[in-house]
Amino acid sequence: MASLVLKHFHDYREKGYVSLFEGSHGLLPGEQARDFIYVDDVIAVNLFFLRNSGSSGIYNVGTGQSASFNELTESTLNAIFVHLKKPKMLLGDMIASNLIRYIPFPQHLLPQYQPFTKADINRLRKSGYTESFMPVSLGTETYIHYLIKQYHLNT
Repeated sequence: MASLVLKHFHDYREKGYVSLFEGSHGLLPGEQARDFIYVDDVIAVNLFFLRNSGSSGIYNVGTGQSASFNELTESTLNAIFVHLKKPKMLLGDMIASNLIRYIPFPQHLLPQYQPFTKADINRLRKSGYTESFMPVSLGTETYIHYLIKQYHLNT
């Protein structure tokens, strides 16, 4: 599955807005949440275990924090706006401007859908991994910058 940032990047470029699911599982629209982790952080954890071969086992690799799809989308759009030299916007303004549109949650997904994830990284920390993880907003901004370069997009 492609990253949500990549999907939203393409959606905004092609349609001028991003779609998120309406609320589900008692959550408000776009408030489903995930423990989003930047790929460089995953690589750093793997390199840590490569260098510390005495630690072995199964470890959760995540940030230990959750961010809602709304938060991730706000960060994604604002990273695009910076590139386009447009002012950043707050989530409520994005929704009011139809830059974020909520679509019905597919009923057939309800039984198997996880509305919230957050990695328990206690075992990872106990293994000696002490590095901090990139915040969602910075990771999103870095990834959007990479995508803009990859697609040769001009301002």
